[in-house]
Amino acid sequence: MIVKYLSKAEFGAINSNTDIKYFVTSIDVQSHTHPGYIARCIDNRMSEVGLKGTHYSQVIATWKTNPVDELNDIEQKLNSDNNWTTTYRKELQQKAAELSVAVEVVGTDRLVA
Repeated sequence: MIVKYLSKAEFGAINSNTDIKYFVTSIDVQSHTHPGYIARCIDNRMSEVGLKGTHYSQVIATWKTNPVDELNDIEQKLNSDNNWTTTYRKELQQKAAELSVAVEVVGTDRLVA
């Protein structure tokens, strides 16, 4: 399954809020995929877009299909009458916040090709 990782890269250090760039890395992730492999793929993508060595990055959102569709699905769950557990509701809210940023960034000039 292809998972897309949206990373936020900042010049100098994370949370420096300097020269912020975003990039997406598509990775074929399976149940046995090692987190180190995912990190290496993101690191390689960072090199490809010319940010390696000057910027530090962190993954800020992930999605599998379309971030807009996934966000809509989560918002429907949050707005439903289901009595979700507190933990699951917080997970949904966190994922909605992540995907909101992804929807905002993807397709703008802030996204490095």
